[in-house]
Amino acid sequence: MRRFDVIGIGALTVDVFVETPYFFTEFKGGSKESYIVLPTFKILSKVTMRSGGSSGNIVAYLSKLKLRCSYFTKLGSDTLSMFLLKDLQSFGVDITKIIIERGLECGKSVIVSATGMKDHALVVDHGSADKLTKKDFKQNLDYLLSTEWIVATSLTSKSSVSGLRFLFKEAKKSGVKIFFAPSRTMISSFREDVL
Repeated sequence: MRRFDVIGIGALTVDVFVETPYFFTEFKGGSKESYIVLPTFKILSKVTMRSGGSSGNIVAYLSKLKLRCSYFTKLGSDTLSMFLLKDLQSFGVDITKIIIERGLECGKSVIVSATGMKDHALVVDHGSADKLTKKDFKQNLDYLLSTEWIVATSLTSKSSVSGLRFLFKEAKKSGVKIFFAPSRTMISSFREDVL
C-alpha cells in the first residue's frame, strides 16, 4: 500500500477577493462589453482573503473526505507563506515536504468582481512555486512516487514545467496515476511540454 492517496503539486496562493459596486456596460457595433471598475478614492464593497491554488484546494477537500493527502511545492519564508502552510495543515494535509526558501514570497491572486455580476477579473502571480526545479523533483522522487495519484495544476516557469515533465515520466513507470489540469497560461506558454 502506498503512503498517500493523493499528492498535490502546484502553486499555493493567497487569494484576495475584491467586490466593487462599480461597473459599466458599453455597446459597440451591436455587441455588449461589461467592465469591472476600481475607481480611485472609493470604498469597495468587500475585500476577503483566503488560501487558494487549484491543486491545494483539491487536496484540502479530499483530505476532509478522509483521503491521505500531501502537498509538494516551494514557498517563501514570508508571513503569507506561513498562513498558507497553517491553513493547508488545518485540513489534515501533510506539509512536511513543502520546500521553504528564504527570500521568496508565496503566490498571490487578486480576483475582482462586480456586485451582482458573474464575471470577474483575475490577476495571478505564482510566486515561489515557479522557482521549483527538476532538481527539487529528483531530490523528492521517492516521496512523490509514494502515492496512488498526483494532482498537478498550473506552474508557469520553464524550470517548474521541466520538473513536472520529469516527474510524470517517472510516475508512469511506477504506476502512479496523474490528474493534470494545466491553466490557459501554461498551455499557451509551454504547449509542447504540456502535450
